[in-house]
Amino acid sequence: MGKILEHVYDPGWWFTAIFIGFIVNILAGLLQSPIDTYLSQISSRARKWRARREELLETRACFIAEDNNLILLYLLKGLALIIIELFVTGVFVGSYLMYRLLGSEEGMRIPSIIVMMLSGFLAIKIYYRAIYRFKCANRAEELYLANKSKPPPTA
Repeated sequence: MGKILEHVYDPGWWFTAIFIGFIVNILAGLLQSPIDTYLSQISSRARKWRARREELLETRACFIAEDNNLILLYLLKGLALIIIELFVTGVFVGSYLMYRLLGSEEGMRIPSIIVMMLSGFLAIKIYYRAIYRFKCANRAEELYLANKSKPPPTA
């Protein structure tokens, strides 16, 4: 227990575990669109995949734009996914700490590496799902407001 507290009070641990993870998380969100655009330019398969993904987003946004409550529900689901992602990131950081603490115990290092890899992958997957929910809700809100501002049809 003393080693755990020693690492928690170490600024180097906070920098590597929290700050770097936070920066990587933000960079992943910022670089997703430029990377998709670049891959679309050099690969026809990536172009087809991106077009299909945008079509699915537009279809789903059109569906949920019918009701303002569905838009709110999508935003709440995105927020819930972000909270879950923060918990999974905490598991990732905890497994990293356990890996560092169990330096000499070879039998316990392997499970902590596996947990670290799985939680890292799961955190990224959940993060991208949450971002998709936010994008979908944002597009649905645009469609909802555009439909709301149109005058009703006259007979």
